[in-house]
Amino acid sequence: MKVLLVNQFFYPDVAAVAQLMADLAEDLTEKGIEVGVLCGRASYSREKNDPRAANPYLKQVKVRRVPSLNLGGRSGVVHLLNYLSFLISAPLRAITLSRYDCSVVFTNPPLIAVVGWLLRLLRGTKFVYVVEDLYPDVAIELGFLKRDGVVTKVSNKVSNFLLRHADRVVALGDRMKQEIMAKGVKEDKIVIIPNWADGKQIYPVEEAENWFVEKYYLKGKFVVQYSGHMGEGHDFSTILQAAERLKEDDIVFLFIGNGPKREEIAEFKEQHNLDNLLILPYQDRATLRFSLGAADVALISLKSNLESLMFPCKVYGIMASGRPFIYIGSEQGEISRIAQVAECGFTVPPGNEKMLAETILNLRQDEQLRQELGNNARRYFLEHFERKLATARYHDLLTDVAEAGITD
Repeated sequence: MKVLLVNQFFYPDVAAVAQLMADLAEDLTEKGIEVGVLCGRASYSREKNDPRAANPYLKQVKVRRVPSLNLGGRSGVVHLLNYLSFLISAPLRAITLSRYDCSVVFTNPPLIAVVGWLLRLLRGTKFVYVVEDLYPDVAIELGFLKRDGVVTKVSNKVSNFLLRHADRVVALGDRMKQEIMAKGVKEDKIVIIPNWADGKQIYPVEEAENWFVEKYYLKGKFVVQYSGHMGEGHDFSTILQAAERLKEDDIVFLFIGNGPKREEIAEFKEQHNLDNLLILPYQDRATLRFSLGAADVALISLKSNLESLMFPCKVYGIMASGRPFIYIGSEQGEISRIAQVAECGFTVPPGNEKMLAETILNLRQDEQLRQELGNNARRYFLEHFERKLATARYHDLLTDVAEAGITD
């Protein structure tokens, strides 16, 4: 069987989906599937993973990088131009490729699933649509598109068409599944497969064995960590206000990553003289167990109006590292549900910096509770979100889809 993975970014890029795609490509190749990748030449961030650490199976994957803009800057216009360039070049390149049995298309950039539909139409290639973020809904909720605007209406029609014409649609959770069904997709076409982390790469590391703690002078500190994309969809105001409340305590707020909100975080640190706030770039994937393991408690945030439209996959690395977490988001959200069912964390409503500060202080004072929550997190991760579990489900899904006939 031949499978084509399509997304704007791919390994060694540090974008979360790029790294997940690399895992999927490796594991499918290991199972005897011939895997190709169609991606852009541009990069998500200046930071990259060390390509020398790649799995041998990844070296068997045929990666085709098409021309696309890589303009710098944070403006919406810049992002739009970068997206559009890949959105134009990817379909043109896709139709020149030899036939694949299945395409697996992700949602970066929005509407790139047109590649899957086009190959389905012209080549009879089965089309699996993986919804990492539900567009244009995300852009509407973030205020980038007007709810009743012409662009929104056209985008909605195209997006819904692509969802309905996929052979299978992968949702990351039940709430996202419900949103997709509301767009007219039949329930039997939707499969829930969560994202994952690699439990062999990320695992609990004791402080005494953690060079990251020594390098950044974190020994003896209580570390509250946010690691990952610093995007518009995440609530940083609550975290920063809590950091200001706790600036007299021996607590370090460690931000690792990049994104549109990084500059805002840095400005807040300077304006409020927060010596307890440390900002670092993305860490190489091979060292994530050390950076994540430096946390005493991890933070995850998501604006409440995005709960069913996107999913912070940083939760899986946190759980793999055996660390408890605090979720700043809705109590009805998927992450909050995981915290409750796995007994590995707490939920704080967005805007309640007082409650967040109090929760952090309670965890600092109770080492036994932190250890119990962390152990629970690791155990639940291994049972539900370990890499091999998820990629095996993709293998089964693709095998089923490839063997089935084309249906609308």
